[in-house]
Amino acid sequence: MKKIISVLLSSLIVYITAFAGILSVSASTDDTDEKHYSIISSKTITIPDNQVRVFTSNLTKDNCYGNVLLNNTKVAISDCIDTCETINTENGKEYKIGINFGAFSSITSDKYSYDKTGGTYEWVKFKIYDFANSGFNENGTVTRQKDDDIHDYNFTSEDDCYKSALLIISGAAITVAAPDKDGYVEAYISTNLGDKTEYMTEFLYRKDGSSTFGGGSRYRLYGLAMGDTNQSGYVNIYDAGLIQKHIAGLEEFDSLSEHNADVNHDGRISVEDVTTIQKYLAGLEY
Repeated sequence: MKKIISVLLSSLIVYITAFAGILSVSASTDDTDEKHYSIISSKTITIPDNQVRVFTSNLTKDNCYGNVLLNNTKVAISDCIDTCETINTENGKEYKIGINFGAFSSITSDKYSYDKTGGTYEWVKFKIYDFANSGFNENGTVTRQKDDDIHDYNFTSEDDCYKSALLIISGAAITVAAPDKDGYVEAYISTNLGDKTEYMTEFLYRKDGSSTFGGGSRYRLYGLAMGDTNQSGYVNIYDAGLIQKHIAGLEEFDSLSEHNADVNHDGRISVEDVTTIQKYLAGLEY
């Protein structure tokens, strides 16, 4: 078994090294502006395996609307103000996430398992315009048009006409969030290696007795995943290669890449982080 593991890791190292020249051009963080984010360490929490927690951020009972869905379980967003709702999940079972607006519901096509999502979750404040691939204005709103009506949705229940919701999905944490006036969102983000962070939006437009419902499925937030050193939205061989180059003094990291590179959480970036990512990519215990 040890010989098999050694061969797998050796093959992976060779593959990474072969891409070293490409990495310096396509994945360097030097040529991009640093993304706006910060970690509020005082709000760090631990979530156990087989449990999902639903939080809210920058919402009040007066300006939120709808429910979060996890398969057949429905959680009212208003019940998560100043607290959280906990959903216990079954080992080995897969779940879909959705948003319910009264008679309207949408749900992801992807399925999620919560057998290994237990761990530490950080409360992160980030400018969503910097992390989403497209769709958001700099102030965190999304502009949508229905016939001649053009409106900037701010992910609250604004009135009877305009309602919207934004979900930040990261491991076992679902945060229903409204951006502040500067476009910053606060949400719980997993520190588990490879746990992706995504967002999901929904919009409801009502006028003159008719309703229009619709939004997005789920989309990546680029750079908000432990191990994602090149901030591509994924953890792969490029990330391990970048850490090797950073250790050798050939690659500069911004603060976000430095955070994502410390995958074993020992406070420093070293070959141990490279090995941990290699084992993760090979499907081995780390």
